[in-house]
Amino acid sequence: MNIWILQTGEPLHTDAGSPRPMRAMNLADALVARGHQVTIWSSAFYHQKKQHRTHAFSRHEVKPGLTINLIPSPGYSRNIGPARLVDHAVMASQLWRILDRGGSAAPDVVFIGFPPIETAAVMTRWCIEREIPILLDAKDQWPTIFLEPLPRSLRPIGRIALAPYFAMARYSLKNASAFCSMSDDFLAWMTELSGRPRHQADCVAPLSAPRMTATREELEIASNWWLEHGVDLEKRNIIAFVGTLNSGFDFTPVAELVKRCNEESLGYEFVIAGDGDMRPKVEATFRGVSSVKFPGWIDRSLIVALYAHSAAVIAPYRSNDAFDRSTPNKIVDAFAAGCPVVTSLGGITQSLIAEHRVGIATSDVDEQLALLRKILRDRFEHEGMRDRAATLYQTRFNHELVYGKLSDQLEMLAQARNVPRN
Repeated sequence: MNIWILQTGEPLHTDAGSPRPMRAMNLADALVARGHQVTIWSSAFYHQKKQHRTHAFSRHEVKPGLTINLIPSPGYSRNIGPARLVDHAVMASQLWRILDRGGSAAPDVVFIGFPPIETAAVMTRWCIEREIPILLDAKDQWPTIFLEPLPRSLRPIGRIALAPYFAMARYSLKNASAFCSMSDDFLAWMTELSGRPRHQADCVAPLSAPRMTATREELEIASNWWLEHGVDLEKRNIIAFVGTLNSGFDFTPVAELVKRCNEESLGYEFVIAGDGDMRPKVEATFRGVSSVKFPGWIDRSLIVALYAHSAAVIAPYRSNDAFDRSTPNKIVDAFAAGCPVVTSLGGITQSLIAEHRVGIATSDVDEQLALLRKILRDRFEHEGMRDRAATLYQTRFNHELVYGKLSDQLEMLAQARNVPRN
């Protein structure tokens, strides 16, 4: 089958030194392994590094069965702001121009990543005109999420201002053959915004990635690297964070937790690994605190070594409706590594952690501190948490299971399209 994936703003195989593969690349690899021909349509602007991969439309034959088409756009320097909206509008216009020009064999089915709203609407329209089935995958609640910062009294005005975006979002949702998202709660949001009931073909596919592994030799090198950077992994007293330091995280409560740990001489070291536009602010929050280390970006083997020797992973997400309706990827990564989680999230993540006893989900620093004390004092319980976290990943978030199910759904939609109708 010929399958298209529209998913902008993610790392691609074409990006040198890119982070771990995300939704589009994981799905593409799974489909290619089944013998399908896959084309990814993505942005020529690399969202994570805020730089252009190319300034013109380009096509890359990555490997047999996988092609990546890069759509040009002006780019932007900040995740939030009018420049990003302009970028998405231009990218959608360019996508329509490229599709209208032709030159590519029409697909049997299309997987559309949502958002961006504009490119999703363009691809949806193009598919409708050709009766091509669509599996629409929502990872963020655009444009509903734009209203959250506004006082309730101003949200009706905000909704009016965002009316074109709501219209485009509903258009894509209403015309999708099936929905896909990270949780049942997210699917409920999609059906509510679209105004249509759940379909049998709608599916849940949690965020997931392959478990990171490293050879013994790589781990030895990584252990020495960490020691050179002031972190002794053998002490196993590390609370780790690995990710992009952006506005989605709030490290202010973490600073209070660090302070309390130091006051009680618990001996924990906090390693905050990664980079991003909020890094200077986060570093300023912990200036002068010797128990907090900032190694910057770290590669796969360094992450594997760090998680293998960490007492817990901290995931200080800012709570919002989207996070409450799903389990973010940093928490899934922790489960994959067999690490207990300390987070302030509520909703699905809070219920999941409580049910499986794999950490704590609360904004109460006293309760977080109580867990860290317990980890130090009860090694048997700590090992139990690690085992339960690994089991939870295998049973609910396993990469092969998740992307196998997504591949099944796309094949089913494509086959249904080709069934003769009376």
